[in-house]
Amino acid sequence: MNKILFPTDFSNNANKAMYFAAEVAQFTGADLILLHAQHVPAVDVQEAVVILESAMEEMRKASTIQIKALQKDLEERYFLKNIKTSVEFGFARDLIIDKADEMKVDLVIMGTKGSGDAIDNLLGGVTTNVMKGMKRPLLVIPSGAGFHKFKKIAFASRLEHDDEEKFRWFLDFTNIFKPKIHLLHVLKEEEELTGDQQKVLDTIAKTSKGIHFVPLNGSSIAASIEKYLEEQQIELLAMRAGDRGFFEDLFHKSVTRHVVTHTKTPIIIFH
Repeated sequence: MNKILFPTDFSNNANKAMYFAAEVAQFTGADLILLHAQHVPAVDVQEAVVILESAMEEMRKASTIQIKALQKDLEERYFLKNIKTSVEFGFARDLIIDKADEMKVDLVIMGTKGSGDAIDNLLGGVTTNVMKGMKRPLLVIPSGAGFHKFKKIAFASRLEHDDEEKFRWFLDFTNIFKPKIHLLHVLKEEEELTGDQQKVLDTIAKTSKGIHFVPLNGSSIAASIEKYLEEQQIELLAMRAGDRGFFEDLFHKSVTRHVVTHTKTPIIIFH
């Protein structure tokens, strides 16, 4: 883990998630990059050039002061030495995705408003829009989620070959915490693993001795996962957004969206 990108809009909710990101950076030794995406201000067309440049410069100065203050806070609070900051103009979703690729970050961490807020507010938010397009691992921090040392973690799997690579990344990321790993797979009534799924399970099981395979039975994938998280007090979940199939489409009848918006468990989302 070398680089973590944390976008912030300077809100209280973002600040809470930022402290979570700082804890992760501290434990993994990764560089932490704070990014603020600033919208280009609207101005009268006839006076566009002069006014726009002036307005953008003032906005950049104000945002830079804020983000530098956050940097200082984290350096003093967590003794972090490798924090970088960036203030950019543009659409937040596009900037975050582009910066993650440009900087070749290993992980993007963002906060959500969580189930206590109106669903429309969350689904219209930057985090959800980033979830749609982000190709790098995205760690979503629900509102109110506190940092734990990830002693009990879970990976929700379709048991497809693509899951093997994602699981190895998840294992490398969490290995420093020496967690107990729960490998979850939801089976509908009277459904059994296919031969290919069993092969994937066997391959994953060989990567770590501490894996506990849990077949969950239920007609609702989201409800089954959510119930297990609560009962077992899972501190971190990883799951693939994927296409239609096991988790269905991310933003059409979305299991991933349901779990993200109805749990207080931090979730790593893979594509």
